[in-house]
Amino acid sequence: MKRKSEQIGKGMAAWSKGLESAAPDLARKLDRPRQAGWDALEELDLPRYVRVHISVEEFLDDPAKTTAEIPSKRLFVFLQPKEGLPVRKTKLTLEEAVAFVRQTVGEHPENWEADIAETEEEKFGGNIVVKKDGRAIIEMTTQGQGGVSAGTVTPELRAWQDHLTGLWKYDFEDVELRRLVQDIMREVPHEDREYLPGLYEFHVVQPEENDPLEVKFIDFNDIST
Repeated sequence: MKRKSEQIGKGMAAWSKGLESAAPDLARKLDRPRQAGWDALEELDLPRYVRVHISVEEFLDDPAKTTAEIPSKRLFVFLQPKEGLPVRKTKLTLEEAVAFVRQTVGEHPENWEADIAETEEEKFGGNIVVKKDGRAIIEMTTQGQGGVSAGTVTPELRAWQDHLTGLWKYDFEDVELRRLVQDIMREVPHEDREYLPGLYEFHVVQPEENDPLEVKFIDFNDIST
């Protein structure tokens, strides 16, 4: 029988929407530009996907040059207009990415900026929340990280730290998966058993069939929790 575990909740943008009425200040902190999360990943030097920020005009002028340093054949495309809401699409070939960008920006590519990044199929996806006391909770699923953030899937794997001792507890018995959780948490900035507070979103990927699993963080928010 699985032990009862602590719950993270909905995470990042999805959490922001759910908190609008109950905690508007917290919702505003969560609902910030995607660039802020990417900048935080770089500042913390967390393992992350290779990403190129570029004007859409420059990207369309030479897509192959833009993506030359991106190791994955699958791309994540994030388009930000000068005014209005961003548009995104993932798991695209280069040809599909170009078609998506052209269709989205129409006759005004000069009004758009792009982030082109590598992406991989997720073996697991999940969220980590670290509270103000430095104690962490992690939730993971095989059904896609976005489902964890949106609250549309029930994570298959949960682990959390004891509030007093900092020792890890799990709602699953598999030793290899417990080791995977510890591998992920080793990448989170920490001192002894205290981790840097904030909200983290991540993928666990395996670029090639015989490669070891790797964690790629895709967003971070340093809000107080």
